[in-house]
Amino acid sequence: MELYYYGLSDPGLIRDNNEDFFFAGKLKADEYLFIVADGMGGHQAGEVASQKAVSMFVKEMMLENKPAALETPREILGYLEDIVVDINETLMEEGSKLHKKNGMGTTLSALYIKNQVGYIVHVGDSRIYRYGDTVSSGRVSPPSPPQPGEPGLPVEQGQPKRLYQLTEDHSFVGKLVKDGFKGRIYCTAATAELADLMLRDSGHIQEADAEFVNKRRAMRGEPPIEPLY
Repeated sequence: MELYYYGLSDPGLIRDNNEDFFFAGKLKADEYLFIVADGMGGHQAGEVASQKAVSMFVKEMMLENKPAALETPREILGYLEDIVVDINETLMEEGSKLHKKNGMGTTLSALYIKNQVGYIVHVGDSRIYRYGDTVSSGRVSPPSPPQPGEPGLPVEQGQPKRLYQLTEDHSFVGKLVKDGFKGRIYCTAATAELADLMLRDSGHIQEADAEFVNKRRAMRGEPPIEPLY
């Protein structure tokens, strides 16, 4: 299978600096990796967080000593999730050392393709879409009707293809949508900023994050990290 891929990022009309960072490329025969990260925490922190997150992910995936047992979907997804946990810990450490980067964070959405099967790890409100006439279970091949037990949303013959969102937004508004809220949302500018608050991101340090990371550090005999807020 040969894929053609392109990357483009734009800061938009509001901000002067671009805190996005992405990677799109072929790792080896029939293995591809696509990542997008949107940094948060201002110019001093957002750009650093997104670039570091993507760089760490790519470096880990290109290691020659990757576990040879990465064959089943569970093993592959577990490996990808471990990478995200390590990125989270690294950003926490860096943010705690440098006061100017307190609150640094980033979204991270990654699609890893191996043997024509796609695997997604996702944190935040960046998105991964699939263009086609069905929502498949992740196989990167021409769309076909879903098999029994396989998730899919086929459309009637002749209808145009469209984009299907494969990830969920980890944001306040995203949670409302997931919980079934279908009404309009009216709010002030200040409340709108609150609505954009991330529920999960790889550097937004919460008590639960610190507790989880400190358990890993204790196993390695390392001192604990204090949450930034």
